[in-house]
Amino acid sequence: MASLQMSECRIVVDTNVFVPAMAHSEEESRVYALLLRKCCKVVISVHITAEYQSVMNTFGYPGNMIFLEIGRLQVMNKLRECDESPDGVSEDLAPRKDKHIVAPCLRRYAHYIISGDAGIKAKRETIRRQTGARVLDLQEAEREFSAKADCPPDTARDR
Repeated sequence: MASLQMSECRIVVDTNVFVPAMAHSEEESRVYALLLRKCCKVVISVHITAEYQSVMNTFGYPGNMIFLEIGRLQVMNKLRECDESPDGVSEDLAPRKDKHIVAPCLRRYAHYIISGDAGIKAKRETIRRQTGARVLDLQEAEREFSAKADCPPDTARDR
């Protein structure tokens, strides 16, 4: 199991990318679909899920809609859950409001954070140095993952 986790590409999708993707915003939806096509696993936590739901409600979408997507990701074997507490994230790694997004990177459980948040992007070098995770905005994620091979069809059961 450890070797499988080491070879997986695990990403945290920030709320400012996930919610617009669920609302079918063109750019966010395109990049989110690309990440899934490239065999990436989406990392969530109870804190991330709660924020997804809250922001969906704020923008007038049913917040429980995210559980449909989480279920879909589980069926596709594209979901990984992390119980790392945001309390362990220092202020030099993330603004207080974003600690839950960085938390899965603390023990190198997530390799990427896909975010448009200025606070997280401002700390990208510190995040990379201290956790090994890369922070990418939508355009950077699209460039980087477009160059990667799609999941082979014979591994569909392993996705």
